[in-house]
Amino acid sequence: MNDVQNGNNSDWEFKGISRHSMLISTVLSNRIKSIEESLMDKYDLIPTPNQVYEENKELLERIKEYIKEDNNFRSVLIENKSSDLGFPYRMKIEHKNGTIIVFDGISIRSSKIVNDKNIKMEDLLKETGYPSDYDEINDFNECIKKNLDVRYLRYTPYSYYTIKETNWEKIGIKWNGQEGEICLIINDPNRFELFFPQKYVKTGEDFHIYLGNENKIHQRISHDYFIKRELEKYEGYYKNKLEEVLGYRSDLNKDFGGIASPAYKLLKKTKMWGFVKNAVKSLYQLIDYIERGNFLIDYLERNIKENISYINLPPVIFYIGGEKKDLNKMNRFEEKHFIVIRIEENKSISNSPEIKYAIPSYNPEVKNLKYYLESTSKNTENIYNREKDLLTAYQTEFGLYGVWIAIIAIIIAMASLFFR
Repeated sequence: MNDVQNGNNSDWEFKGISRHSMLISTVLSNRIKSIEESLMDKYDLIPTPNQVYEENKELLERIKEYIKEDNNFRSVLIENKSSDLGFPYRMKIEHKNGTIIVFDGISIRSSKIVNDKNIKMEDLLKETGYPSDYDEINDFNECIKKNLDVRYLRYTPYSYYTIKETNWEKIGIKWNGQEGEICLIINDPNRFELFFPQKYVKTGEDFHIYLGNENKIHQRISHDYFIKRELEKYEGYYKNKLEEVLGYRSDLNKDFGGIASPAYKLLKKTKMWGFVKNAVKSLYQLIDYIERGNFLIDYLERNIKENISYINLPPVIFYIGGEKKDLNKMNRFEEKHFIVIRIEENKSISNSPEIKYAIPSYNPEVKNLKYYLESTSKNTENIYNREKDLLTAYQTEFGLYGVWIAIIAIIIAMASLFFR
């Protein structure tokens, strides 16, 4: 088991603080694998960014030209360097205020050095505070909206801090004797929210400062939020399927009307029979996607229970037909999530008998998806069985018609022989 050791809290010391704001949005990227294809993928059930969306270097080149013409930015270049989500190309932009923006087509992150001096624990809140502004990403959004008529900024960015250097021995925290990624939770008492109409005031708000390998920190956060955004799409998919299933339910009475119709309305019966066959076929196909959705939920709940996060690792190197892999296109790899430590009164570590790991940020989306998946599953099973019974009734009736027609044909044949 990983072990965190608490040393003398007064000796905590850090060097250099940077503030970051991160946002995931797929409005500018082309999806190369549909949700249904992703669900049926045996090896990539939880979507991997560079397996689901194309690496669009052309898009980055276009945006680069727009950025060059925008006075809010000083410089821009495209690098063949792995992004936070593992794409092989990324755009690096310098804002006019010195903030660096990194963009890969889906993930955007702004990073700004707050200070580069030595800091003690008791000064952390004074040097940081709840990060609430992301003007640089707003400027990027306005540039995109003006030139591509697309609003990139559809969500509120997640803002956080990282420490450049941590004196691990001095602060007395070890993770298996090695440097690890740690999330410090600090409460900013100067923040407050007013809720209407209850007129309730919430005082203080938590924010996060991360210690450890900065690249891994950005990767863990970006992959978490990418999955969060993708699960919203999966939820929308099952919502739409639920509406389709409920539509079949509302049509059941109309479909049953074909059975109740007199025999001479054979065309109506045939038409209704066709509707029922199509409904049964669609519902049967949906059952497969529901089963795969349940596998996805099981996998995600395992991630949450075991506090799993994702980082990037280079691909396995092999060549096919002389074609070389781009080593900057990374594979996703599982690791334990951040160790979480709450700083009580912004001065000391709260004593805990066991290590606490961060829960993946997509936990609420998993619960929402599970709700719609269970509702879709329950209604699909019910309507599928009723439609199947109805189809059997139609087939039985048409089979009976076939018997009647055969009998009539025999009678006519016998009569024609008798009167010949």
